[in-house]
Amino acid sequence: MKLYWNRLKDDDLPKTGLKEKYKFLAECEAVVEWTNIVCVEYGGFENHWGFSIAVDDKRIDPPHLDSRNKIIRASDDIYFMSDY
Repeated sequence: MKLYWNRLKDDDLPKTGLKEKYKFLAECEAVVEWTNIVCVEYGGFENHWGFSIAVDDKRIDPPHLDSRNKIIRASDDIYFMSDY
């Protein structure tokens, strides 16, 4: 797993060049990369929202859900999630 924080000036995400290539990453909190999934998270200390994409076009499901989580599936390999 690779975790790229985007909170402070010296965090990892700004060093990747991804924020310049993908403007929607400018305000994200973090990008997490697993073997076949990239997850982009936004939000603060308690509330988060974001999306996950499978890089191999296979179906992915949220790893954990509780009563606060809301899921909108865009396709088998993309979903949006919020815990507001």
